[in-house]
Amino acid sequence: MQPISFKTIAFVLFASLSMVSTARAEPSSPPVLVNQVRVFENGATPFALVETAAPTVCGVATFTIDLTSAAGPAMLSIAISAFTAREHVVLEVSNSTGCAGYGTRLQSITLTTRSA
Repeated sequence: MQPISFKTIAFVLFASLSMVSTARAEPSSPPVLVNQVRVFENGATPFALVETAAPTVCGVATFTIDLTSAAGPAMLSIAISAFTAREHVVLEVSNSTGCAGYGTRLQSITLTTRSA
């Protein structure tokens, strides 16, 4: 068995890292401003509503963050930070629920620049 060359290792490493990106699953919004963040405790499932400046992805402006999920509190933190700083976010709709009208569930929220 021949030893693996440095060039081969470097190529494999480069190719692997090239595949890692900030790509999002679809559907995702363009960069938008957060107009409102509202947290609810309805006795069973705490959640937050995030309202954007205008309807974007799924044709709605209000999305839900499940605060019982592992990423929920972090997504809420990003939404509040974006609202406070008037920075843009990119919203990614949940792959498991898809577009569901008002309160469509978010899978991720990315704090970004307007040009992203």
